[in-house]
Amino acid sequence: IGGCAAFGLRAAAGTLMGQNIGTCVTALLSALGANKNAKRAAMIHFYFNLIGSAVFIIGVYSLKSLFHFEFWDMAIDKGGIANFHTLFNICATVIFIPFRNVLVWLAEKTIRSKEVIIGEDLDLLDERFYETPAIALEQCNKVVSSMGVYALINIQMVNRGILEHKPFHVENFRENENYIDRCETRLNQYMLGIKGLSERSKRSYEEMMHAIGDFERIGDYAENLLDQYNLVSEQGLVFSASATAELSLMQRATEEIMELTNDAYSFADSSASVRIEALESVIDAMRESLKSQHIARLQNGECTVNTGIPFLDIIHNYEKISDHCSNIGVYVAMYADTESDRFDIHEYRKVTQSLGGEKYQYWIQHYEEKYLKPVM
Repeated sequence: IGGCAAFGLRAAAGTLMGQNIGTCVTALLSALGANKNAKRAAMIHFYFNLIGSAVFIIGVYSLKSLFHFEFWDMAIDKGGIANFHTLFNICATVIFIPFRNVLVWLAEKTIRSKEVIIGEDLDLLDERFYETPAIALEQCNKVVSSMGVYALINIQMVNRGILEHKPFHVENFRENENYIDRCETRLNQYMLGIKGLSERSKRSYEEMMHAIGDFERIGDYAENLLDQYNLVSEQGLVFSASATAELSLMQRATEEIMELTNDAYSFADSSASVRIEALESVIDAMRESLKSQHIARLQNGECTVNTGIPFLDIIHNYEKISDHCSNIGVYVAMYADTESDRFDIHEYRKVTQSLGGEKYQYWIQHYEEKYLKPVM
């Protein structure tokens, strides 16, 4: 309608401001089923146009009352409408640059974050997904990944407690471990109902069933570490400086292999299996080295029997955690190998190490330099 004598700048301004706000409806509707950040982005778009339109109209009419613009009631063509719209966007952007955090604040107040509820991931296992087996399997995969996340959180919590001799939220630890156990039970039940899988999906199904057990066992070993933490705390035991340094290195190695494993499983990164295998081998060697050195300290009187037994139990649990990480890394590599028709983890572990070749040897040397040599 631009160019009509009856359509002046006054009418164009009101129409454009209304359209600016109206176009936000599309963004708001598209964000309904999205995550919270997407909804907040849509709200920022809405508040930008709403507040910008209000400020612009108030500003223009305030200036008009002072200066009586003669062009305000003149007819405007399509080019003039486009130029006016561009002017509005430029002015609104300039105005909001100093107040951009206000838009973020408004969006966060509108779309509030809920407190994270441990266990809500289990809601993903909805029986309605049985109608589409591939989607049901993907939902299971997300829950299995969350088991690894909570297992790592528990390992990190208890590690800090063991070395720093500081209390931590044991209730949170228990909640996480309980969640991991519930995941195992619920996944085993849910996956029995998934039927009609393709050959490729059957491989994924098998990989997942094995990974569930390994993540659950990692959680159990983290619980064993909690028992050792409680023993050390209750008896007021203090490790020697050398034992503390050794434990610190093994803790870091264990946390790194857990992070590698979680990433490998969550993102189906089969290339990470070589690094996991290499680090697992180094952790095995660390355990043997630390065990020998600690026995020597006991014989020399540097450490007492009271601290000696917990020390050996702690490094044993770290080594067992790395074993299960190795299993999961091999599962990921086996699933990625479309030519293999067997799910033999022991045979495939040998193949992984041999196929890794120079890469495997590189990572062995890397992790020996990083973790093993400092404790030799």
